Amino acid sequence: MNDRENVGARRPATAQERQKLQRYCRQVEKDLPELRRQATRTERQRRASAMREPTVSGQLRRAISESGMDHREPADQTGLSPKALAEFLAGAAALDSAAIDKLAAFLKHQLKPIG
Repeated sequence: MNDRENVGARRPATAQERQKLQRYCRQVEKDLPELRRQATRTERQRRASAMREPTVSGQLRRAISESGMDHREPADQTGLSPKALAEFLAGAAALDSAAIDKLAAFLKHQLKPIG
């Protein structure tokens, strides 16, 4: 049988394969806290960088941050998904102008022209 014929085929794992899997699981458990710390640190850095942008989006990110609200509240009040707003706040995604207008209105924030 070649690899294509084995797709979906099931067989019990050998003792050697089980041991290997257990080693991998232990290594993941050991590395996970550090990986989480790195991801959190990277997310904070990306968010801080996005907030410092000299753009309309940067102004809006700062206004949301300064409001002290969790991102879910402005998302709920403006019809955005919390995920979309979180990605915007992290600088990982853009929002369309209608969403920007809704957020600015909700926050009662006057966006200033850039330039």
